[in-house]
Amino acid sequence: MTIREADTLFYVEPTETIDGTALTTYGLRDGKFRKYTRAGILSYNKAFMALPASWQVSAKTAFLFSDGGEATGIALPQTEEQGRDDAPYYNLDGVRVEHPQKGVYIRNGKKVVIK
Repeated sequence: MTIREADTLFYVEPTETIDGTALTTYGLRDGKFRKYTRAGILSYNKAFMALPASWQVSAKTAFLFSDGGEATGIALPQTEEQGRDDAPYYNLDGVRVEHPQKGVYIRNGKKVVIK
């Protein structure tokens, strides 16, 4: 596949032959990989892959991507305010709220519903 980097954007072809192998290019859209029907430049953060055209790819084809590593856990950073009874409330945009009324807020790292 010819991929030309131009200011971190990529130009892809829908089909190409490299080292005698015909490839078909697929792009991720709406959570599914679909065949590209024309050449173009991909915008930022777009996933794509090129597979041998001889592969029988169907809607039930599954891929497993792994970097070979193991997840060791995810820990959220703790702040001084977490765990306190007088901890502030934040709206879902992360903006501190001095006098919360009805709605959903974050307090002590947890969702809180005020009715």
